[in-house]
Amino acid sequence: MSKNTFETSVIVRSYELDSYGHVNNAVYLNYLEAARSDMLRQVGMSFNDFKKIGAFPVVVEANVRYRSPSFADDVLIIKTTMAEVRRATCLMDFEVHKKDGTLVLTAQMEFLFMGNNGRPTRMPDVFKESFSKNNK
Repeated sequence: MSKNTFETSVIVRSYELDSYGHVNNAVYLNYLEAARSDMLRQVGMSFNDFKKIGAFPVVVEANVRYRSPSFADDVLIIKTTMAEVRRATCLMDFEVHKKDGTLVLTAQMEFLFMGNNGRPTRMPDVFKESFSKNNK
């Protein structure tokens, strides 16, 4: 695992299943959000820090490629990689695997930083620095 890749896990709960008995496709976005939140904690940040800074990332694009289904009580390992950091945007790559290594999905999300005024703004230095420290 590279230094800019972070790992978290979730256990599939029965209420996340669809009528076919596997995880509903929309639920995976919640899993990715949980992984992103955990990644922030792993670099010493939280979503509350964005309130203090006055700039926060919003999802502007999400691409998900589903590979195999997940079922109740599956343990899913989510790997999150900060793929690219730009002036006001960043790209995160995600891989979700079952505990046995089966690839469940790959995804990429693009985030744009917005200021409290609702307009795009530069990515806060503290955010960039948090990931550059962990990328060495």
